[in-house]
Formats: sequence, C-alpha cells, structure tokens
Amino acid sequence: MMSDNDQSEISSAPNDGGNAENSPATAAANSEAAPVALAEKAPRRRLPFRIFLLLWGVALAICAAVASYLFAEYDGANRGGYFVIVTLYAMVGAAALSDAAFRKIPNRFSYAALISALALNLAIAPLCEAWNWREVSAWIGANTGQWGVAWESLKGFGLCVVVGVVSFAVRGLGGGDVKIIAALGALAGWSLSISILLNTLLVALAVGIINLTFRGALFQNLQILLGRIIHLIWLRDFSSPLKFKNSESPFCLSLLIALILLPYVNLNAWLREVLP
Repeated sequence: MMSDNDQSEISSAPNDGGNAENSPATAAANSEAAPVALAEKAPRRRLPFRIFLLLWGVALAICAAVASYLFAEYDGANRGGYFVIVTLYAMVGAAALSDAAFRKIPNRFSYAALISALALNLAIAPLCEAWNWREVSAWIGANTGQWGVAWESLKGFGLCVVVGVVSFAVRGLGGGDVKIIAALGALAGWSLSISILLNTLLVALAVGIINLTFRGALFQNLQILLGRIIHLIWLRDFSSPLKFKNSESPFCLSLLIALILLPYVNLNAWLREVLP
C-alpha cells in the first residue's frame, strides 16, 4: 500500500498523462528541434512545367541549329542524320551531368527525351519521307525509306527497354537510367543502339575498376565538384544530393564516354570482323 506521503508526492507531480514526452523539458527540446525537422521536410523547389517546356524547346532549337550548320558545312559524303546525332549527344550529356552530380535523372527530363525521340522517328521522319522532303529527311537521318526509320526506331527502343528492365531487375541500373536508355534506343535505332550499348559495357567495366582502385573516392569527389558548380549556376533543387557508395559509378557518364568514343572505338564492328 502507498503511504500518504507517497500519494502527496504523486499528486504534486506535473500531470503529463503518464507520458514523459509531454514534460516541459521534452517540449522545450522538441521546440528547438522543430525548425530542423521542418527544414528537412520542406518541399524541394522545382521548375514550373511551362518553364521546363520552354527550356526543352530552346535546347532542341539549339540542337537543330548546330545540326544545320554541320549538315551545310561538312556533309560532303551526303551521310545526313546530324539532328539525331547532335540531339543524342546533348541528351546523354545532360543525363550524365545530372547522374554524376546528384545520382538521379529527373523524370521530366527522361520522359521528355523519350517522347521527343519517338515523335521524331515515328511521326515526323515518316511524314517527311511521304511528302518527299528529301533534304529534311537527310538532315534528320530518315533516309531509309518512308517507314524504314520508324521500324528501326521501334527495334532500337524494344532492345533498349529489354536491356534496361533486365538490368534494373538485377539492381544494375536505376529507373532514370532505364528511361534514358529507352530514349536512346528510340532515337538512335537498332544498329547504332547495339554499338553504343556494347561500348558502354566496355567503358563501364573500365570505369568501375578505376573507381574501385581509388576506393570510391573518384566519384565522391566528382559528385562534390559538379554539385558545387551547378549549385553556383542554378540554385534550384540541388541541395543534399545522395552520395555514391564506394562500389557505385554513374551509368550515364559511362554512356556518354562510350558515345564519344564510338567513332574511334566500335566494339560491335570489331566483333563482326572477328566472329564468323
């Protein structure tokens, strides 16, 4: 049984409902920690959708201008396809920058790239061929017949989707990487996609070995450098990036290096010569 003194001590204690979290000391600590919690949960700033579409249109216009210059000045062999090539480099380059700096590729960017690639090769290019716009078709790279370019694009898209989904299932790639690979396949087509993917496999292996040699410090420092540079240029949604683990390397960076090396190192062409 409790004595009268015990009862008086209990009655004089603060009524916190039996919960220590409601005590004055705890409340004061919670009030001090509240700004930190609110700051952590504050929604990240994102570009308005209209501004994003405007920037995307400007980027495509710049690619078109560069492609037009290359087509006019250096197309002595009448090869064409400069718009696809320039857009491919710009798309993979932007994805590689985001991947290396922040370990993520925004969905707005990857979906816009995929839709643009499919629209170009499944709608615009076949219409140019159907209307006999030969110069425009050559500039785009759709000089394989009216529906040849669409079929080539669909095959490349299907190949890259399969490769991306399988790699995602075995935790080799992230969701943003899969969408960028799918956009690459739709834009580059079957044959070019095979060459790029094989080159990327070779480059990713080399990059992974180099990264492990430096115990993961290579991409940790690269991420810090790129993140700070972009933070100075564009102060939006670039705080607190996810850090790379020691065994991780940005896939889209390997993809960009493979694309740059493609005119000089083509593993697919080499295998065709070696294998019967």
